Amino acid sequence: MPPALMLAAAFAALAGPSQPSPIDLSVMSYNVHGLPWPIATGRAEALQKIGQRLEDMRQRGEQPRIVLLQEAFTSEAKAIAQEAGYKFVVAGPERSERSSPSSALEEKVEDSGLLILSDYPVLDARQVPYSRSACAGFDCLANKGIVMVRVRVPGASQPLTVIDTHLNSRHASGAGIDRSNAAFGRQAEQLRDFVAQNVSAASPAIVAGDFNVGKDAYRRAMIDGGNNVLPGGDDALQTALSRNPGLSDLSATQAIVSHGKDWMFVRGGNSIGLELRGVTVPFGRERDGRSLSDHFGYVAHFLIANGN
Repeated sequence: MPPALMLAAAFAALAGPSQPSPIDLSVMSYNVHGLPWPIATGRAEALQKIGQRLEDMRQRGEQPRIVLLQEAFTSEAKAIAQEAGYKFVVAGPERSERSSPSSALEEKVEDSGLLILSDYPVLDARQVPYSRSACAGFDCLANKGIVMVRVRVPGASQPLTVIDTHLNSRHASGAGIDRSNAAFGRQAEQLRDFVAQNVSAASPAIVAGDFNVGKDAYRRAMIDGGNNVLPGGDDALQTALSRNPGLSDLSATQAIVSHGKDWMFVRGGNSIGLELRGVTVPFGRERDGRSLSDHFGYVAHFLIANGN
């Protein structure tokens, strides 16, 4: 063996086995306020800007690899996926889908408004609407529910499970607080059951969306009390604030947490670690002080480490 190769081999032996490089993962959740007329008007331009901005981010190599949308009801809202250039798109429950095969047909005006966009291959998907009794007020017009995908992240030793959901609103539902909270509680229980039945404890997973918790103590307990909707998971936004108070989008992240509706629970798997590196808010306040939706769109950035 030539001396140079012998020296390289000696250094390699001293260094021990090489460690796999961490894998970057970015996941965005955004309620885009794509409600139909006459509930909302004049939304086409803002929705188009959302898609264009995601495409601009893609051109710079900064796009979130996975995007979870809520309230993507209109054609303009659904067009965000194509405008932003995502190869894999999975929608939530359609308008006619039932909560169970044996249930009577539930008349809905709109679908779930849920979309998951992914740069990574989708291995399988499942959509489940919440039961007809688990809604209150205007929220009953939409077939709110759950959409789950398992994606193959290149280089990761396990598939990643991602769940998007949107739960019943409180005041905005037009129903009384007791009625809307009762519907919310049933939805939260169905979400917990869905996670328990479909997400192995050994699987890395993310459960995110518009939980419509706000400052209501009952709703917070149903989502984050005791063991949250993703057992063993931590909320990315709360974790980012507690670990990194100097993050660049501090005020926007604080505003999202204070709003109390947008959550992202995250958990590693038996052979994968998900390390939160930070949170950015590409869809916060615009230069004119307004925003493109009544929610902020935020991105959680992770490092995936195999062999956890």
